[in-house]
Amino acid sequence: MTTPKRIALGLSNILIPIAVLVFATGFFPYKPFLSGLATFEEVENEELGLGLLQGNDRPQKIFDKVIFMTVDALRSDFVYGHGSGFTFTQELIRSGAALPFTAHATPPTITMPRVKALTTGSVPSFLDVILNFAESDTTSSLATQDTWLAQAKANLNNGNLIFYGDDTWLKLFPDFFARHDGTSSFFVSDFTEVDNNVTRHVPRELEQPDWDVMIMHYLGLDHIGHKAGPLSPNMLPKQKEMDGIVKKIYEAMELNSHLDDTLLVVAGDHGMNSGGNHGGSAPGETEPALVFISPKFMDLDKPAYSAPTDPKEGTEFEFYRKVAQNDVVPTLSALLGIPIPRNNLGIILPEILGFWKTKASSAGLNVAAELLYRNALQMLSILKAKFGDSDAWKYDPKVDGRLCVDCEGFEDEARLNCRWYSVRYALSSSLQPGELVASVAHLNEFLKDAQDVLSTTASSYNVDRLIAGAAIAAVSLVLAVFSKQHVWPPTSAGLGFTSMTILYGVMMFATSYVEEEQHFWYWATAAWMAYLYAAKTKVFGLQTSVVFSAFVLVALHRLSTRWNQTGQKHAGDPDVAHTFFLDHHIILWTLIITAYIQLAFRIGRRTFADILAPEFATISAISLVLPSFVFKLNFTQADAPELVGGLAETIREWTSELDLVTQARTAFVGLSIATLAVLIMVLLGYGRDEEAVKRGASGLTDSRLTSRLHDLLTLFLVTQTRAQNIPLFMFFDLQAQILFHLLSRPTVPIATNSHTYTKPLPVLSTTVTILLMAHTSFFALGNSNAISSIDLSNAYNGVSGYNVVAVGVLLFASNWAGPIYWSTCAAVLFTLPSIEQEEAALDRLEKAAETQRTLGNKKWIHEERELLRQQAADGAASAPKQEKKDHDIWHEHISIMSIFISASLAASTRTYLAFQHNAKLYSLATAVRSIRSATSLEEANQSLFKQITDDDHVVVTEQTIFHPQGGGQPSDVGIMKTSDSIFNVSAVRMDAVSNGQVLHFGRFEPGNSAFAEGETITQEIDTEKRLLYSRLHTAGHVLGAATRKLLEKEVENFDELKASHFPDAASCEFQGSIEGKWKDAIQKKVDEYVDGDLPVEIEWWSEEDFKKNGLERLITDNPNVAAGEKFRVVKIVGADTYPCGGTHVDSTSACGKTTVRKISRSKGTSRVSYAVA
Repeated sequence: MTTPKRIALGLSNILIPIAVLVFATGFFPYKPFLSGLATFEEVENEELGLGLLQGNDRPQKIFDKVIFMTVDALRSDFVYGHGSGFTFTQELIRSGAALPFTAHATPPTITMPRVKALTTGSVPSFLDVILNFAESDTTSSLATQDTWLAQAKANLNNGNLIFYGDDTWLKLFPDFFARHDGTSSFFVSDFTEVDNNVTRHVPRELEQPDWDVMIMHYLGLDHIGHKAGPLSPNMLPKQKEMDGIVKKIYEAMELNSHLDDTLLVVAGDHGMNSGGNHGGSAPGETEPALVFISPKFMDLDKPAYSAPTDPKEGTEFEFYRKVAQNDVVPTLSALLGIPIPRNNLGIILPEILGFWKTKASSAGLNVAAELLYRNALQMLSILKAKFGDSDAWKYDPKVDGRLCVDCEGFEDEARLNCRWYSVRYALSSSLQPGELVASVAHLNEFLKDAQDVLSTTASSYNVDRLIAGAAIAAVSLVLAVFSKQHVWPPTSAGLGFTSMTILYGVMMFATSYVEEEQHFWYWATAAWMAYLYAAKTKVFGLQTSVVFSAFVLVALHRLSTRWNQTGQKHAGDPDVAHTFFLDHHIILWTLIITAYIQLAFRIGRRTFADILAPEFATISAISLVLPSFVFKLNFTQADAPELVGGLAETIREWTSELDLVTQARTAFVGLSIATLAVLIMVLLGYGRDEEAVKRGASGLTDSRLTSRLHDLLTLFLVTQTRAQNIPLFMFFDLQAQILFHLLSRPTVPIATNSHTYTKPLPVLSTTVTILLMAHTSFFALGNSNAISSIDLSNAYNGVSGYNVVAVGVLLFASNWAGPIYWSTCAAVLFTLPSIEQEEAALDRLEKAAETQRTLGNKKWIHEERELLRQQAADGAASAPKQEKKDHDIWHEHISIMSIFISASLAASTRTYLAFQHNAKLYSLATAVRSIRSATSLEEANQSLFKQITDDDHVVVTEQTIFHPQGGGQPSDVGIMKTSDSIFNVSAVRMDAVSNGQVLHFGRFEPGNSAFAEGETITQEIDTEKRLLYSRLHTAGHVLGAATRKLLEKEVENFDELKASHFPDAASCEFQGSIEGKWKDAIQKKVDEYVDGDLPVEIEWWSEEDFKKNGLERLITDNPNVAAGEKFRVVKIVGADTYPCGGTHVDSTSACGKTTVRKISRSKGTSRVSYAVA
């Protein structure tokens, strides 16, 4: 190994964390944050002279108390659906005493971020996930942030807040509550006492008049979901229990005079998926219930609600109106008469504005409009923090009477400036009769647009940094490849590793593949096992031992992959750990006891070998293993009692006086002492007596330091693993022994006993094996790439108070136990003695044995001591050579691992299609990825453009707002420019050679220089043409939906085929013969959809989403979608859904007058032509 290769390897591993850090700064964007508490006076000062807000005439509050009842994981269908246990709540909905909503909870859907959204009104990001697992007061407290709780404490009657339930609130709001009683959320097996501890306080508190806010957070329903999923037999009784609490509170509100002006809010912080978990973005996880309850709501003018009811067509969990979860915050502020928190991004729910609809302020402004105006002014302060406090926000309609009629087509800041102009102008006019509706409409437009822009700040990405991080990873990859000692000629193992790395890298571009990554590793590992078997039999033939070993290896692999169902599609399906063991817990504990016995045997025979006498080694091993077993038994009894049943009651009785923290600490202390003792004694030279040489050379004991420590580490990992998964470590050990046998190079027979010894293992094959087994074990233990699969149950073993280091280490060990095991297993395999060392030791032992037989015991002792001295001398002479060989092995191993990690972090060359995420983005700054003459294009790409000259160029950028021609829609046109160059884009196409790249075809202005690669340029599209194409495209979908609705059962073999959305040739083509008599009926249906102003929504679906909605027929091969990536779906709410990559308007009315021109037929197909006006 040369010095340059060592330097390259070192630099590669330095660049890997840098790449991750740079990527992370792009993935977790900056959010503007305003400190301090909001006041009414600040908002009124922000009003800038219109005189519409009067400090002495603020909107009156409707309620003076609020009971905020959070039910963890309260999915919408649990309350609103048929078969719900919330029968009393449904009765309130029917009577008009309750306003029901489906609240959209943005991911991450875990408790702490959702509580932040429900109290601050902000949109938490995935950084809050880290804080959810690190709940120290300094990292996650909301004590100094502006929340509706802080506003209530400062502005309501007594300022007294009380709390009962999930202690997350107590960590978020320390010293906030006059009375409180927190419950822990980590033992999910308890779904009875954890709620009873909350409910027992309710009757007493309902009699007390001294509080203004009572918050309750019930955990039981969430715990049931985690344990057995949403279909658990315990789910309905728990719903009825929660409904009973609602009934008790509502009846108290009716009977007690001090509760006359009390509002009850029942809210889920998040939902749950089909497996009962949460954390991601599946519909079930993001759509909890939200209900406002009070007798006062009966007097509101509102539509009648039915309950129970069905979800909206095409959805599973969307009941009634869908609102943003953070809309709760300004709505509560309005109802309680307190200032809206500074960082709120929510909008007051229009359903409650009826309380003020007929009232006017002293300035003449309708109070309902004033509330929205105050909401807008509060959000304006955040916009100023984001974009800067420029004069653009200071429009005064008394001086400048301009009105922005059309705000579409601008970038975010300019568009919001325009909407703010419209709001100010409309409000100044709304003092005149008949202008109120217009002012409210402009306010809603501004608020919704501002909410969208500011909300995406928490979830949008800095693409330049993402690409920079990936570029650094690519450099790391090049250095890692250079550092590898032998790259050519390729070997079978090398080709397998390269193929695996490339496939894995490609897979990372597709979110669906990331969600189901376990299948890649399961199949890749099985294929690799087959390769190792084939390679072994090629040398030895079909030996019985090899065939049997391979069969056992594959059987264990198959069993491991079925142990836990993971991923997204099959989460919650039957498996061994969660289904089989529920009915067969005796088998589970038999396997666990066997695993512990095996581990004790290994520790006694290997960890303490030659250090302690055999009998003491056995006692020591048992004394280490037993505390861990007792702790896991008692921990499982507390966490999952259904897995224990009546087993080992005596053991549990003996240890009942010791709490779980003490039991875990006992196990950890024993492990720590054993580890320290082994290190000291081995380093001091113990364990190298004559018996050690005989045992080590004869293969009976592997007593190297790495092996000794690996067994102790395994015991620690087992202690940090759920009981159901402990038997897997026994399987891992058996697999490791079999893989060592399959990886061994051709053996050299030694004429002693029946043992054979191998040369050092091949580094590449061993490294690939470790890589595969590490990833496979991660998923086999029940983990996935979803946040919802993170296991917190073992993160607090032995921890009584908060300790970020201890919790972090335990959390990492419990969730990555499998990869840790296999990664350290490499150290064991690579330190196996070489054949030369084995042969020398065996030769000496044979010679000594022969001397003993001929000369007697005294001579044997003399010769043996001489041999040991010779062994020491030989070892000293060969040490430098062996040390160099060890360094080379580790260098090669780390090089291969670095290649894989760097490759998996490297970026895709696909162009980011910005227009698919924001069709109103008409200008964009991005970087040039490549530029070349159009005449140098590949033939397949040249055929995409009509005429090519020497002056034409093709530019590829990292992002684009230009829609390429496809899907029936023409390509956008426009310009790309820098300060001194303009490139006129005349055509845009998808690259026919490099999948995912977008080719911008055109010419530079005469005399302008070409762009440089990496240079930042600005894209601008022709907005007039974009709007026309968008109207035509949406109108085409409307026409298709109308025709399907009318003719799907009327026309034989009916189906939609294709469409053209070109201005002069817009048409939709259908299979089947459509007669001209249908023209008027189709026109009427089209008019109904257009006049109905149906919302046009963009969603991203996996193939599973299509199947759930019964739309498998729409799954197609889309060249704009990476393999396995989610499909972009355009949903015309109330009409139809289409997979579509094109641009669209926001609602069907924006299409304008859509005319069905004619129907033509040819060879079994029909074409319906249309136009928009």
